[in-house]
This record gives sequence, structure tokens and C-alpha cells, in this order.
Amino acid sequence: MAWIEQRREQHRVYWSTPPGVRPRRDYEAFICRADAEAFLELTAALGGDPLAARAYVRRDQLGADPSATGLGHV
Repeated sequence: MAWIEQRREQHRVYWSTPPGVRPRRDYEAFICRADAEAFLELTAALGGDPLAARAYVRRDQLGADPSATGLGHV
């Protein structure tokens, strides 16, 4: 399960980590709410895995070709 919280100038997408993993929750920060909502949609498209969505977003920010990741259809 993931949710959005606003913290000052950031919109953070939080999600719970598996039991026994510290920290108990993790997040990805965005400047605007629309980007946070797009991240949630991407997470859903990737089977609900926020870590896969995080990796996809970070590869895209680095200028990698998304089709090279096998996720170009998202």
C-alpha cells in the first residue's frame, strides 16, 4: 500500500516495507503532487512494486533509454 503526504515543499509517496525490514516505511519525494500521482500509477502498472517504479524513474532521470530496461511499454 502506498500513499501521498505533503511535507513542506515536497509531495512524498510513502509505502510500507516488508515485516522485519528497517525502516518500516520508505518514500520517494516529488516537487508537485501530479508527479507523485504519476509515480503511484507507474507503481500500479509495475505490479504494485514501488522499488521497481523508483528504479524506472531514476533510470529515466539519468537519461537511460527506457526500452533498454524492458519497461518501455509502461
